[in-house]
Amino acid sequence: MNDYLLDVQDLKIYFKVKSGHIRAVDGVNFAVKPGEKVAIVGESGCGKSVTALSIMHLIAQPPGEYAGGSIFFEG
Repeated sequence: MNDYLLDVQDLKIYFKVKSGHIRAVDGVNFAVKPGEKVAIVGESGCGKSVTALSIMHLIAQPPGEYAGGSIFFEG
């Protein structure tokens, strides 16, 4: 067991489209300890919102797909 409040490891979220799959998030890793503050920054369309929505399990399936990785909240 670790000391992390939130632990995201190798997160992969894909979306099914007519031509195949789009990799919206591909291999995201981060961990947050209790009391820490974390900001996720990046260019428009880089997967920030999809990462946050996937942590809360709010990605519609289909077309979204949890293609890999793990998300642990409070262990």
